[in-house]
Amino acid sequence: MKLKKHINNFILVLFCLVLVVGVGCSNSKLTDAKNIETGERMAIDETISNYIVVYYSHILTNADRVFEAHKLYAIEQKDKLINVYIYTLFEGYAFFDGKFGASCGGTNPALLVLKKDKDKFIVTQFVQPKDGTEYSSSIKKMFPHKYTDKVMRDEGRDLGLESQIRSNAEKWLKAQGRDEVLSK
Repeated sequence: MKLKKHINNFILVLFCLVLVVGVGCSNSKLTDAKNIETGERMAIDETISNYIVVYYSHILTNADRVFEAHKLYAIEQKDKLINVYIYTLFEGYAFFDGKFGASCGGTNPALLVLKKDKDKFIVTQFVQPKDGTEYSSSIKKMFPHKYTDKVMRDEGRDLGLESQIRSNAEKWLKAQGRDEVLSK
């Protein structure tokens, strides 16, 4: 009788351990930006930039061309989807008085969910933080805990994104055969 009770207790403890370990584990793998394989990183960066440029081209209607640059914090693979955690700067450039310069734009943290389709990525979701008093709490919901403080500290800082956009704008002007100079 005592042996049966010990076996039942052992089975109960074993079951609880399996349950706790199973609940604590998930099918996700968080990878810091510096540890992402170069080819995959380039493909992800290009997908993100192209998506954001198209997204904001419909909103920044007074711009002749929209440019984007971002800081990638990490990716998280969950099953067949990839969460990409970034801070983005997007600017609409316009021609005016023989110059080409930023006329509108914005910056914010964002979460993009990608799905790999053969050799390319497709954006399935684009999440931005809420405004006002819900801003901080929405970032905490969007980003893994490890990155929320970094994202909040990066707010309003020069992350080198403006110089990336200016460089892209200069290259675009040259590729178009335009003579305009970039305005400051």
